Amino acid sequence: MSLKPLPDFIEFHNCPAPEPSPAGSGWILPRYPRDAYNTFDSPGFLTAQESTGVELRFVTKARHLRVFVTALTQDSEVAVFKGDFQHLVQKIPQGPVQCIHLTPPDLFDRMRPDALHHRFHSDVWRIVLDRGTMVFNGIDTFGAPVRKPLPEEKPALRWLAYGSSITHSTRNGYAHRAAAHLRVDVQNKGQSGSCYLDPAAVDYIATGTEWDFATCELGINMRTTFEPDAFAARARHLVTRCTEAKPGRPLVLITLYRNWADHLVEPDAATAKQEAFNKILRNLAAEFAGRHVHLIEGTDIVDDLSCLGSDLLHPTDYGHARMAENLVRALRPIIEKSA
Repeated sequence: MSLKPLPDFIEFHNCPAPEPSPAGSGWILPRYPRDAYNTFDSPGFLTAQESTGVELRFVTKARHLRVFVTALTQDSEVAVFKGDFQHLVQKIPQGPVQCIHLTPPDLFDRMRPDALHHRFHSDVWRIVLDRGTMVFNGIDTFGAPVRKPLPEEKPALRWLAYGSSITHSTRNGYAHRAAAHLRVDVQNKGQSGSCYLDPAAVDYIATGTEWDFATCELGINMRTTFEPDAFAARARHLVTRCTEAKPGRPLVLITLYRNWADHLVEPDAATAKQEAFNKILRNLAAEFAGRHVHLIEGTDIVDDLSCLGSDLLHPTDYGHARMAENLVRALRPIIEKSA
């Protein structure tokens, strides 16, 4: 059976190019294009294909609709929003195609429009995907018209967030929480365990996607495998490419988030390495300040070690919420100054 054409009435946010699934009908929804992630070493090759933070966005007046998705690589879930309001969360077990049956909330018809429209217009359905590689199989609105959201129905400012697994987090992670506070649209390009500043990733971030400001949380994944000179060369390539491709748009470098290496009784090689990486980022921000490059200290965002789990590296839910609040305070003046 041949695959039907990809619907042109759905916006695939945070997904540059849906790909036909080799496992059957439907389209895989990666966060990086194939020509980029094919150059990444494992695990980056796999994490770039994860659909974390990918959204299916559309507008329809259908009273009933069904969206069909598949969790290709692991058990996952989707959260459905009507505008900014969470409508439901549904578990998606790995394997078979799953049906998400939706009916719009009747109460919305009785509400003043100004009460419902925040970042997103309340007419916009948002199917927010979680961890793992997800497949979009289709949508049925039972004959009702469907269209993509209009620009005025979405946030005006676009944020690209690049970083490690701390950034590559779910809808409850710090980047998504901060985006809600700032009322901006976020693209999550984090790479768990593999934020290596790969040249293809840098080129895609610089020229392959649109953003009004970007944050780059750098260093933690490179601390054990890259020497400072190699880190400096890759970080400089990121700054150079982004400031050339997006002149005037803020690029925010974030030093390593607070972690166990900051608090050892006897500092070790990891402590020395991350201090060297942080110094490199500070120097780059100072050197390129005239090109709208900014610096945020990671220890100001993770300002308390209790934000982290017992591995003293990855934030808890509480930690992500606190990080979002701290990051909003740091980002707001940068965004407002560039507006």
